[in-house]
Amino acid sequence: MLSPERVSRLPKLADAFVETVETNLTIRDILSLKKIVEQAGPDAIRMATLPSHPRMIGGQSVLELDAEEVQQAVDRVLWGQGIRVVILNGTDVGGLAAQTAGSLEEHGCEVLDVGNAERKSATTLILDHRGQTRRAEQVSSMLGGGVISAAPDGDNPADVTIILGDDFGRAGR
Repeated sequence: MLSPERVSRLPKLADAFVETVETNLTIRDILSLKKIVEQAGPDAIRMATLPSHPRMIGGQSVLELDAEEVQQAVDRVLWGQGIRVVILNGTDVGGLAAQTAGSLEEHGCEVLDVGNAERKSATTLILDHRGQTRRAEQVSSMLGGGVISAAPDGDNPADVTIILGDDFGRAGR
């Protein structure tokens, strides 16, 4: 939206937004959200289409949201879906990373890669590359534990790298 070729279109887009979207957000709220998006950067933004059903109301075609389905979609985005993870096996238990990948995918995580760690680890480590500890905490909860550590890496496509340790392997998860 802020690229030079699109900036000139912003007034028209803003007018179209105001005319077609009903919201209780004030202009100040919208500008605050814009600032948050600019500061966070595009990699930190997660998007989802809210589930809706077409319906005619007062002769107008509208999309009606189901509150329960919307809550489920929001929960998936905020607490699971879209967390991009790399899983590395730091144990002698063969196939542990692949097994864990299947479990995390069931929870809605996007597994980018599975492999072996460069060295063995006694403790399961959860490396947070984005400074979004809530996501790392969610992964820890999905795994049933793990030590969270900040490991900023803006070039890493993963939000979190998991190094499975002997503590995880012994638990037989």
